[in-house]
Amino acid sequence: LLRRSAELLAGQRGETHDAVGVGQIALASITHANGDLESAGPLYRAGVATLERVHGPDHPLVGEAVEELAYWLESDGSFEEAEEQYRRALVILRASVPAGDERVVSVVAAFGNFLRQLDRRDEAEPLLREALADQRALYGERHPDVASTARTLAALLRDQGRYAESDSLYREVIAIRRDVLGEDHPEFATTLNSYSILLGRMGETERALEISREYVEALERIYREPRPNLAAAYHNLATSLHDVGELEEPVELFRRSIEMQDLVLRSEHPNRAFPRVGLASVYRDQGRPDRAEPLLREALAIRRAGLPPGHRYT
Repeated sequence: LLRRSAELLAGQRGETHDAVGVGQIALASITHANGDLESAGPLYRAGVATLERVHGPDHPLVGEAVEELAYWLESDGSFEEAEEQYRRALVILRASVPAGDERVVSVVAAFGNFLRQLDRRDEAEPLLREALADQRALYGERHPDVASTARTLAALLRDQGRYAESDSLYREVIAIRRDVLGEDHPEFATTLNSYSILLGRMGETERALEISREYVEALERIYREPRPNLAAAYHNLATSLHDVGELEEPVELFRRSIEMQDLVLRSEHPNRAFPRVGLASVYRDQGRPDRAEPLLREALAIRRAGLPPGHRYT
């Protein structure tokens, strides 16, 4: 429908019209959500360019489109350009819409999440707390955006070892997403995964494994095609099993993760290193270093190609 709409708009109004640019961004977003990162990128860039031609570089619609482009760049592992575009979107929107406007809040939350993913916790935390406070003021307590930002902040607190505050936030997110989205929604499933990691770190191993299996089963129900988050789910479950001494089941799960990531992620995407490191660790513990070493060398090459210099994962 979006493709047909774009054809009609271009025929009626020409290529340079804001409705054409908005349609390009919408099509890019759906393509991205369907897991086709390669096709989504040119659509995002075309949408930004169209809106810049219509409105100039400082219009709110351009700021919103640049945020979408930044999120695609983050998903694609292009972290340096992603940061540039997040900062650009924030500058445009802070200058062109009122403080506390939902468009500003959206970028603040997304940029905070991006910085957390890069392990820049001290920069991320104030942005996430700002976004969460503004979202609660805009939407109330039980809203999907509130849940998304609370989950990101909970993960940051988990990584800092602040487990009690993290646990409280995760429970809030699970309740909101179960109530608002239902248990067969990808975002509800993703919360289960994040919470299982916290439980594992708190020493609640059996409960963590139970929730991790629920997460994998939920994603397998939701998706019929390979997806990055399903590949990550196989990796996380395999890691949890390996952490409690399992040396057989994790091999198959890590292999599934590697095979699926190789289908859906570009060759230098840094996430492709995770299941390779995990599988190598299992082989090492099985006493098979001949199988572990090639995987670790491959993972190291992926991380050197895809992460900023000096990153802790490298």
